[in-house]
Amino acid sequence: MTPDVGALVDESLIGARRIARRIARAYDLDRDDAEGVALEALVLAARAFNPALPSAIPFQGWYRKRVAGAVLDMRWPDRHTSRRAARRSRALGLPLPVRVPLDDFERTAASPGPPPDVMLERAELLDACRVLSAALEPLDREILRLVYLDAQPISLRQASRALAKDYVWITRVHNRAIDALRRQLVRAKVAV
Repeated sequence: MTPDVGALVDESLIGARRIARRIARAYDLDRDDAEGVALEALVLAARAFNPALPSAIPFQGWYRKRVAGAVLDMRWPDRHTSRRAARRSRALGLPLPVRVPLDDFERTAASPGPPPDVMLERAELLDACRVLSAALEPLDREILRLVYLDAQPISLRQASRALAKDYVWITRVHNRAIDALRRQLVRAKVAV
């Protein structure tokens, strides 16, 4: 560990343990395991921190998010997807994407991806969402397109920057658009 990383870790050790204890108590996790995960996340955050970036936030804010996220991920040890992917799936009413670990035999073969029937269902749902979103307000339609329906989807924060709007306001519009789209899917009797 470099001296800079060591200093950042030493300075934030108590805070990382406090975060781990608080989350472990709230979600009934093993306290020692939570602290271990928190300290590992703290070291990784200290290594990844770059104060030279113009948009750099203070290390206190940087490590807290990473430590809390790592400890919260302990709740789903068998889930191998990001919270962002899970949030998108829930918003569209899709099942959580799960990457199943491959055994040695399957690792040597080309990765098959999801089964064809699952891919077909997802494609049909996305097509229905594209068609039904045409009835939404222009801004709602644009947010759904950017965040879910484009070939290269972006996050809500990136969408708020692209549209030059406030993030909190974009989040409210996004939630309204998702609710409206879900109601339209139900009316159209599309399986979600």
